[in-house]
Amino acid sequence: MDIALLLPNAEKYWCQIYHYNLGHSELSIHLVYETENYYLHFSGVRYFCGPMIWQGANFQLASAEQCLELVRRIRKSVQIPDEMIPEVFQLYSMKLGTSQVDILCHRMDLSKTPPQ
Repeated sequence: MDIALLLPNAEKYWCQIYHYNLGHSELSIHLVYETENYYLHFSGVRYFCGPMIWQGANFQLASAEQCLELVRRIRKSVQIPDEMIPEVFQLYSMKLGTSQVDILCHRMDLSKTPPQ
């Protein structure tokens, strides 16, 4: 899923880590642009790399090959065969100048309400 298709002006939103639940592997990001507020909720999170606050919410769903490459790097926390990885995980990535945000998870949802 391409966030930019769901969220017009995705590149203008300010993003901040809103909530992380280690026990349930859930990550929520608060998105704000002018008077608009949204929440990206990621479930089954196995990997996050990025800052706590940044501008731009134009995440892209990475290819199956990129997802597999990341899972191979973090293999200790993922105990499933390579051929099942594209069925189980999604890798959302976004470039931020010289760095990027990467989130490996089972599912992502966009909502107007904060997580419960």
